[in-house]
Amino acid sequence: MMLKDKLIEAIIFTLNRIGGFAVLSCCYGFADEYEVPDELL
Repeated sequence: MMLKDKLIEAIIFTLNRIGGFAVLSCCYGFADEYEVPDELL
């Protein structure tokens, strides 16, 4: 049960980081100015 909760937390954390990066890319156009590694997409 604990392991499952930790896994869910990790997934949510990762999605939040990816989502935050996507928002920054949209707002500031970082995706156009910089090479974005495939891992971040």
